[in-house]
Amino acid sequence: MTDDKVKGISSRAKLKREREREKGFDVPDEEVFEDRLANLRYNRTMANIPGGYTVANGMPDVMEGVDSGTTSLEGIAQIWLITDGLFHPDLSIEDTCRRLNEFGMKSYIEDLTYDLQAREMPIDDCTVICVDFIE
Repeated sequence: MTDDKVKGISSRAKLKREREREKGFDVPDEEVFEDRLANLRYNRTMANIPGGYTVANGMPDVMEGVDSGTTSLEGIAQIWLITDGLFHPDLSIEDTCRRLNEFGMKSYIEDLTYDLQAREMPIDDCTVICVDFIE
Protein backbone atom coordinates (compact mmCIF):
# COMPACT_ATOMS: atom_id res chain seq x y z
CA MET A 1 0.00 0.00 0.00
CA THR A 2 2.99 2.30 0.48
CA ASP A 3 6.65 2.52 -0.34
CA ASP A 4 9.75 3.92 1.31
CA LYS A 5 10.04 7.44 -0.11
CA VAL A 6 13.16 8.15 1.92
CA LYS A 7 15.10 5.28 0.36
CA GLY A 8 17.49 6.64 -2.25
CA ILE A 9 16.94 10.26 -1.20
CA SER A 10 20.66 11.09 -1.27
CA SER A 11 21.06 9.96 -4.88
CA ARG A 12 17.89 11.84 -5.89
CA ALA A 13 19.18 14.93 -4.07
CA LYS A 14 22.49 14.67 -5.92
CA LEU A 15 20.62 14.50 -9.23
CA LYS A 16 18.58 17.56 -8.21
CA ARG A 17 21.80 19.47 -7.42
CA GLU A 18 23.24 18.51 -10.82
CA ARG A 19 20.10 19.80 -12.57
CA GLU A 20 20.18 23.01 -10.54
CA ARG A 21 23.81 23.61 -11.53
CA GLU A 22 22.90 23.02 -15.19
CA LYS A 23 20.21 25.70 -14.84
CA GLY A 24 22.81 28.12 -13.45
CA PHE A 25 21.81 28.02 -9.80
CA ASP A 26 24.56 28.56 -7.24
CA VAL A 27 24.94 25.09 -5.71
CA PRO A 28 28.12 24.06 -3.86
CA ASP A 29 30.41 21.41 -5.35
CA GLU A 30 29.69 17.77 -4.47
CA GLU A 31 32.68 17.66 -2.11
CA VAL A 32 30.67 19.85 0.27
CA PHE A 33 27.97 17.17 0.47
CA GLU A 34 30.45 14.49 1.50
CA ASP A 35 29.97 16.04 4.94
CA ARG A 36 27.05 14.13 6.47
CA LEU A 37 25.46 17.22 8.04
CA ALA A 38 25.60 19.23 4.80
CA ASN A 39 24.14 16.25 2.95
CA LEU A 40 21.29 15.89 5.47
CA ARG A 41 20.53 19.61 5.36
CA TYR A 42 20.26 19.53 1.59
CA ASN A 43 18.14 16.37 1.70
CA ARG A 44 15.64 18.31 3.84
CA THR A 45 15.01 20.54 0.82
CA MET A 46 13.52 17.45 -0.82
CA ALA A 47 10.55 17.42 1.58
CA ASN A 48 7.16 17.46 -0.10
CA ILE A 49 8.42 18.08 -3.62
CA PRO A 50 8.20 15.84 -6.70
CA GLY A 51 10.98 13.25 -6.49
CA GLY A 52 11.45 13.96 -2.79
CA TYR A 53 9.78 12.44 0.22
CA THR A 54 6.65 13.16 2.23
CA VAL A 55 6.87 14.90 5.59
CA ALA A 56 3.79 15.74 7.66
CA ASN A 57 5.17 19.12 8.65
CA GLY A 58 2.30 21.49 7.94
CA MET A 59 3.39 22.36 4.39
CA PRO A 60 0.38 22.62 2.06
CA ASP A 61 1.95 20.27 -0.50
CA VAL A 62 2.06 17.36 1.95
CA MET A 63 -1.27 15.97 0.79
CA GLU A 64 0.09 15.33 -2.71
CA GLY A 65 2.65 12.90 -1.29
CA VAL A 66 0.51 11.06 1.23
CA ASP A 67 -0.19 7.48 0.23
CA SER A 68 -3.77 6.36 0.40
CA GLY A 69 -5.80 3.51 -0.90
CA THR A 70 -8.01 0.62 -0.02
CA THR A 71 -7.39 -3.05 0.27
CA SER A 72 -9.25 -6.08 1.51
CA LEU A 73 -8.54 -6.93 5.13
CA GLU A 74 -9.01 -10.63 4.42
CA GLY A 75 -5.96 -12.45 5.76
CA ILE A 76 -4.56 -9.26 7.33
CA ALA A 77 -3.58 -9.74 10.98
CA GLN A 78 -1.78 -6.43 11.59
CA ILE A 79 -1.19 -3.01 10.14
CA TRP A 80 1.95 -1.11 11.09
CA LEU A 81 2.16 2.68 10.85
CA ILE A 82 5.80 3.72 11.27
CA THR A 83 7.79 6.90 10.82
CA ASP A 84 10.99 6.91 8.82
CA GLY A 85 12.97 7.15 12.05
CA LEU A 86 12.33 3.42 12.43
CA PHE A 87 13.77 2.50 9.04
CA HIS A 88 16.94 0.51 9.44
CA PRO A 89 19.48 1.39 6.72
CA ASP A 90 19.93 -2.31 5.85
CA LEU A 91 16.31 -3.51 6.08
CA SER A 92 13.21 -3.31 3.93
CA ILE A 93 9.98 -1.98 5.41
CA GLU A 94 8.71 -5.56 5.59
CA ASP A 95 11.79 -6.77 7.47
CA THR A 96 11.54 -3.79 9.81
CA CYS A 97 7.96 -4.76 10.68
CA ARG A 98 8.96 -8.40 11.14
CA ARG A 99 11.66 -7.39 13.61
CA LEU A 100 9.32 -5.02 15.43
CA ASN A 101 6.83 -7.85 15.75
CA GLU A 102 9.42 -10.46 16.73
CA PHE A 103 11.50 -8.47 19.22
CA GLY A 104 9.03 -5.80 20.33
CA MET A 105 9.11 -2.07 19.82
CA LYS A 106 11.34 -1.18 22.76
CA SER A 107 14.01 -3.75 21.92
CA TYR A 108 13.97 -2.91 18.19
CA ILE A 109 14.29 0.83 18.85
CA GLU A 110 17.15 0.28 21.33
CA ASP A 111 18.99 -1.92 18.81
CA LEU A 112 18.38 0.55 15.97
CA THR A 113 19.59 3.47 18.09
CA TYR A 114 22.76 1.59 19.04
CA ASP A 115 23.42 0.66 15.40
CA LEU A 116 22.85 4.20 14.12
CA GLN A 117 25.12 5.64 16.81
CA ALA A 118 27.84 3.14 15.90
CA ARG A 119 27.57 4.29 12.27
CA GLU A 120 27.49 7.96 13.33
CA MET A 121 24.12 8.30 11.61
CA PRO A 122 21.40 10.67 12.82
CA ILE A 123 18.63 9.34 15.01
CA ASP A 124 15.19 10.51 13.93
CA ASP A 125 11.82 10.30 15.62
CA CYS A 126 10.68 6.76 16.29
CA THR A 127 6.91 6.57 16.19
CA VAL A 128 5.01 3.34 15.63
CA ILE A 129 1.39 2.28 15.82
CA CYS A 130 0.45 -1.35 15.45
CA VAL A 131 -3.15 -2.30 14.83
CA ASP A 132 -3.93 -5.95 15.59
CA PHE A 133 -7.09 -7.42 14.06
CA ILE A 134 -8.93 -9.88 16.21
CA GLU A 135 -10.95 -12.59 14.49
